[in-house]
Amino acid sequence: MFFVPDRHPEQLSEVRRAGPGGVHHVRVQLRSYEPRKLHQLLKLYCSKCSSMQDVPDEELVENLFSQASRSPVPCDPPPWALSGMARLPPGPLKRTLSIHMSKQLVSEGKTTQLIFIMGSSLEEAIQLTSGYQNVVPVMSSGGHMTLLDLSAPFLFRGRKRFYGCRNCSDVVIKEPWGNGVELINEKTIAEAFGIQLMQFVFLMKFKLQDATDSLDVFLFRDAELFFGVTAEDAAANQEAQSRICRMVESICPPEDSTGERPWLHLCLVSYSREDDFGQNQTCYQICHSAIASSSPDLQAPFHPPF
Repeated sequence: MFFVPDRHPEQLSEVRRAGPGGVHHVRVQLRSYEPRKLHQLLKLYCSKCSSMQDVPDEELVENLFSQASRSPVPCDPPPWALSGMARLPPGPLKRTLSIHMSKQLVSEGKTTQLIFIMGSSLEEAIQLTSGYQNVVPVMSSGGHMTLLDLSAPFLFRGRKRFYGCRNCSDVVIKEPWGNGVELINEKTIAEAFGIQLMQFVFLMKFKLQDATDSLDVFLFRDAELFFGVTAEDAAANQEAQSRICRMVESICPPEDSTGERPWLHLCLVSYSREDDFGQNQTCYQICHSAIASSSPDLQAPFHPPF
């Protein structure tokens, strides 16, 4: 059963006439959505410059690792690092890699907390996350250790990958273990490397419809509330991505399916922004709306917290 808030829903024609600057409760059906390939709804967002980009696909990242591994230029380790070789964990790939580690971490017996790897493939970097908490792929540039192109992840932590903003980062590799740092994580590493950390976000465009009109709306700021899944988890977890697919298909079944499109109670916020030609236009976002579910299949209605 759908939750119906006390506030009477507005018709989409009324919402459109109201213009920007309002919050609206609507009762609608979802007619279509973009992107159609749901894995593309994940984006990388920089909170500093507000830029947004697609998450690099595996082929691009593999090519960046391959290009970096072909570099024959030797690299002098930084003064705070020790160099050596590491054998890959048991698996299909059996070889050793050139590595660098923090002298301080080695002296404290914390050798698994952070490792810099050079000349590895993407698959090898992923393998090493089973034995090291933080894996940083590096290459040689001018005889010095530096990061790969920022289109590639600058850090692997378990199944999670972290990216830096190309516009806002000023990469200089420094030792992340120092200045009172008690815990090494993506934030302390990004700060030590001069990287503006990008965050995973969801971005979708929905076409809503009722008896009076249709309206294009975005799902962005409250998308994690909407899906009940964080974008960071979805980026690292196939099951989380599958859950989102099931959610979307439950409210917008494929044309050839027997499922009916349910009526949804949603909260919309309207705002004004300039288009590419400098003209003001009214845009709409879904806000304060989530999927309510008491069952694992997530075939459940939306409700706003009115």
